[in-house]
Amino acid sequence: MSNIILPHDITAESGVIATLIMNPEMHMAYENLQPTHFHKPEYQAMFWCITDLYRNGVDKIDKYNLVLKIAERKGLQNRIDRVGGDSFIEQQLDNAPYVARDTIEEYRMVARKVFECHLRREIYTDVKTFERQLLDEESDLNELNNTIIDKLGSSAEKLLTDKETVLYSQKIDSILEENRKKREENANGMIGIMPAWKELGEYVTYEKGELYIVGARMKSGKSLWLTTEAIHKAKMGLRIMFSDSEMSDSKFTLRVLSIISGIPIEDIKRERISDYNEQKYLDAIHFLKHAELHHEYMPIVDKNTLKMKCKIIKNKFQGLDMLVHDYLKSTKVTDASQKSAELGDFANTLKNNICGDMNLIGLSAVQMNRGNEIANSDEIARYTSYILGFAKKNKEQIMDEGYECGNRRLWIPVGRDGGELEYDDGIDMYIDDRKDHTNLRLLIANKQHTTEAVPEFMRDEDDE
Repeated sequence: MSNIILPHDITAESGVIATLIMNPEMHMAYENLQPTHFHKPEYQAMFWCITDLYRNGVDKIDKYNLVLKIAERKGLQNRIDRVGGDSFIEQQLDNAPYVARDTIEEYRMVARKVFECHLRREIYTDVKTFERQLLDEESDLNELNNTIIDKLGSSAEKLLTDKETVLYSQKIDSILEENRKKREENANGMIGIMPAWKELGEYVTYEKGELYIVGARMKSGKSLWLTTEAIHKAKMGLRIMFSDSEMSDSKFTLRVLSIISGIPIEDIKRERISDYNEQKYLDAIHFLKHAELHHEYMPIVDKNTLKMKCKIIKNKFQGLDMLVHDYLKSTKVTDASQKSAELGDFANTLKNNICGDMNLIGLSAVQMNRGNEIANSDEIARYTSYILGFAKKNKEQIMDEGYECGNRRLWIPVGRDGGELEYDDGIDMYIDDRKDHTNLRLLIANKQHTTEAVPEFMRDEDDE
């Protein structure tokens, strides 16, 4: 066996190290990779040092930081000394800009190559061990057969899922205990996090690993809804990642200051703060400085980049509870069926690849058509726990129901747990969106409408 060169790829290994020198957060794009997966001992040492530095808040990888980190462990120091010590480190730093991969996809490719070579070496070593044991006639064949199946099955599992498979029956006790803790964490004794509006909480609570979608027409208040929920959850102590394809950091900040302080956004823009309670404005600023709420402006959203950003913020916050994404939209196609498929694919990414994999609450939005429907909603609904409809009332409806019943209607067209709510029975809400007095707060209306107040053209046939 000593004469056989086991599988390895030095180009891939050096590519991983170079990429992490330039962008240490990139290691989160392929978290399955570990130091022991590298063939070269010096690259094992470099990988451990860079990732440990990043986990401890150091994102500048230079000679000084590397030398200090390597010196912490004699074993690492010996590995680096055997290939030139400081001169080896300098060489890696000098070559990094030319060898590093520029995209997440490229990094994942070389990282997986390193991992696959490691797995090949591991399987080869196991097989050679089995070979010797098979030639030993004193060995128990049944026992050996079971060992071979377990070992090779474990290797296949690592390659396909990167996770260990545990039987459901073995998880029941831990699941029940987890549900008990969830109930204890909430004042209402329920499983799930309450929405910002208690009236909605009668039908919906937010749970980790699930995706919730707000559907609304353009300029109806989708972003305000999402921002209000993000603020509410941050005030509860949750750690929030707000991915925004609509608003820059500056616009988002103005909006949050207006929502918290109650000061119209136009007055904040013009610094007309003295006409209001200035302490509320200062309190809003204090909230922004201390809440674990991260706003990331991403006008063009890439699924892999979004997941990596979540992992970076999770590392910086020492945990992450909720992803708010504003909002699901198609950017590449115009054909209706292709657009529907693209939105469904992104919903799948949010639900399973991000929220499911990272155990986050997912909240996003999508645009409705003129009929207050999500076009081809089945593509989105299959990955969504709840779709919450949100619409402006027209002038006739406001007059029939009364001004105290607000100017917005909330209903639940899709509820996976059976918590659907028809439009006619929906919750009345209010936004003061007068052009000269915009107060960015989304509130429950002072009064809720009766079914009889719904205009005839808005009623279902069963109401007649």
